[in-house]
Amino acid sequence: MTNRVVIQDGVAIKYGQVTRQEVDNQRRAYQIFDTNIVRVPFIYRYFTSEGTDYLAMEL
Repeated sequence: MTNRVVIQDGVAIKYGQVTRQEVDNQRRAYQIFDTNIVRVPFIYRYFTSEGTDYLAMEL
């Protein structure tokens, strides 16, 4: 399955093959980068349902 993204109400939901490592890396990048210089979306939630991974983040 390829990754797909749905955008609604300022939230982007990426689903498909989203790895825990990708999520951890993005969370760490959000913490260490100056978000006024580098745009890193804040992660709201990551979960797996029926074998599909979901990542909800700010748009």
